[in-house]
Amino acid sequence: INIRGSLGGQTQTFVDGMRVIGGSSVPQMAISNLAIITGGTPPWYGDLTGGVIEITTSDPPAQNFYSG
Repeated sequence: INIRGSLGGQTQTFVDGMRVIGGSSVPQMAISNLAIITGGTPPWYGDLTGGVIEITTSDPPAQNFYSG
């Protein structure tokens, strides 16, 4: 994905704060939040001139365990 006309390596994808190299396929039902940063990239993402795709996954559903 190219953002703002940048080269492919200048746009990074992060899933739950971890950088993903190559493609990422997160099931749509597992995504809690999706943010695309196209300018003014925060410094913790490194020196990116394109942009950042930040995916936050949702917590797994709670399972009830019964004993008896």
